[in-house]
Amino acid sequence: MVLQLHIWGPAFTLPSIDPQCLAAVTYVAQTVPHGQWVLVASSDEGLSRERELPALCDEQTTVAGFDNIVSYLCGQAEADWKDLDSCLENARDRADVIA
Repeated sequence: MVLQLHIWGPAFTLPSIDPQCLAAVTYVAQTVPHGQWVLVASSDEGLSRERELPALCDEQTTVAGFDNIVSYLCGQAEADWKDLDSCLENARDRADVIA
C-alpha cells in the first residue's frame, strides 16, 4: 500500500506554505518508510469529509488534518512504521509533548 499525502503546494523552497501541511510532511517522513508514501501538491480540499488539507489517502481511507493523520498512522498495525511516541513512558510525558 502506498499512501498519498495531499498538501497545499510549495512556496519559498518549502514543500508547502501551510504549517499543518509542513507538520504532516515531517511526521509522515519520520514514521513511514521511504517508498511507502508519496507527496502530492494539491488544492483539492474535497478529498476528505473534513474538506481540508493536508489529507492522507490510502486504498480505503482518507483522513484530513494533522491531528487526524497522526492518530490514523498511530493506529495502523504496520510493523515497519515507527511510533514516535513509543519512548514516552507515561501520560505526563505524552501531555508534555502535546503541550
